[in-house]
Amino acid sequence: MLVHLSVPASGTPETALKHRADALWLDGDPAAAAEFVRAARRVGAGLRLYVRVSGLDGPIEAELDALMPAAPDGIVLPARGGADVQHLGVKLAVREAELGIADRAMRIIALAGATPGAIFQLPSFAGASARLVALAFDASALAASLGTNDDAPGAPLTLARNLTLFAAKAAGVSALLVENGAMDLTIFSQQAKQAAFDGIVTARADAIAAIRAAR
Repeated sequence: MLVHLSVPASGTPETALKHRADALWLDGDPAAAAEFVRAARRVGAGLRLYVRVSGLDGPIEAELDALMPAAPDGIVLPARGGADVQHLGVKLAVREAELGIADRAMRIIALAGATPGAIFQLPSFAGASARLVALAFDASALAASLGTNDDAPGAPLTLARNLTLFAAKAAGVSALLVENGAMDLTIFSQQAKQAAFDGIVTARADAIAAIRAAR
């Protein structure tokens, strides 16, 4: 399975790169994330570097202004639906042109299905943008929206997870699951693999081998 490792943007590339993930998600201050990307390029990092932003309702313009000159591989966007991906794509295209970055070089991973309303927008990701490379489902985000927790038994979170998987497959992009550290990662990874998810997003670098070994 693919492994996307979530790391603090304030960290050092050398520490993060040694874990041999397929991609890094940089969380934190956009300026720190930009410097992380530059430092990673200097040491010859070959894996993909994504930066998580706060969403279109947040200070997205300032975040992109800080990030784009460093040319990360893509953006992780909390997205309500395909329209959010399209809107971000327009913002990226403008900055690519201004900065001399190749057209559509910046990819988008959408954090999907994080609210009850967003569940009904999952089909809209299909055909939304050529930049879209993955949908990621974070059960803890939806659980918080529902006023429950993501390790509580029940159908709603399972249904949302499965619908996100179907939406990713319909859109022709990777389906990723975000884990929150509460569950045994071997079991979590096995269940994700058996459900046809393509990868796991984790902050636990020491568990990468267990994820890759999932059957």
